Amino acid sequence: WFPHKEPFGASDQPPSLYYPGEAALGLIYLYESFKMQGRDELAAVYLEGAAKGLEALANEREDWEEEAIPLDHWALKATARILGHLPEARHDKLLKHAAKVIRMMHDRDLERIGMNDKLGLSSMGTVLEAQFAMLPIFHEKRSYYDNVDQAWCLAQKVAFLLCEAQDQDKPAHMLGGLPH
Repeated sequence: WFPHKEPFGASDQPPSLYYPGEAALGLIYLYESFKMQGRDELAAVYLEGAAKGLEALANEREDWEEEAIPLDHWALKATARILGHLPEARHDKLLKHAAKVIRMMHDRDLERIGMNDKLGLSSMGTVLEAQFAMLPIFHEKRSYYDNVDQAWCLAQKVAFLLCEAQDQDKPAHMLGGLPH
């Protein structure tokens, strides 16, 4: 399910919405682990695999309409984590892809908050993971995503609602639900 396979290049397997981002994050964790152990040559293989996988996702989705791009929180968490390990020259494509995904997440959350029946704790939690990973980066690199302040404000409000939903002093039938 990963979009790039060494030594063959692009994968011909059916596309997956979320597994590639999750796989890239796993490869980054392996890179970091081997790097800490001083196994730099092996670590480099995992870093390059993760980078090529994320770049392949960005390339594949580059010309897609924004509404068609999956809200892949795993890819955003992986992107946020890998940027510190890659040379600046490899950041642009990954940041443009991440900005498209964040924009879709933000727009979808604005819509869902207005329609209470579409709210879901799990999906909102995963969106927050991605936003809290990428928005600090976009705060520093505003040319990629110009709506940082509004998105950050919304993410903080949603995080508050999710925390409030877990208040143990509520009646049992309300635990886990979002207040309306």
